Amino acid sequence: GLGFQNRVIQHAPAEALPRTVLLKILTNAKDSEGNTLRLAPDALTDLLVAKVQAYRKDTSARERARRFAKAVLAIRLYIVAILISYVDLAGDVLVTLTLLQSETSKQSGYVTMGLT
Repeated sequence: GLGFQNRVIQHAPAEALPRTVLLKILTNAKDSEGNTLRLAPDALTDLLVAKVQAYRKDTSARERARRFAKAVLAIRLYIVAILISYVDLAGDVLVTLTLLQSETSKQSGYVTMGLT
């Protein structure tokens, strides 16, 4: 089925692929600047193989960069969550200390401290 074809197109060595498959891979391929690759239909097979190898290498590099960017974003969000947690904790401690200083709300201060 199509899954097998896609795996062959994506993972088989370019030297082992027939000319029609090489052309199919390069039909919708874009270079690193996003421009569509232009190839003459009568281009030499060696040229097609070289273009497919370069295209795969470029695609792999872009995929690594995308995964790295996602990881950096996740780390940033995690750091923000930790900072918010510490600010909340500091606020709870300040409220507890304020309640403990008052004679009328000392019991509430102990309850707040227990919840924090």
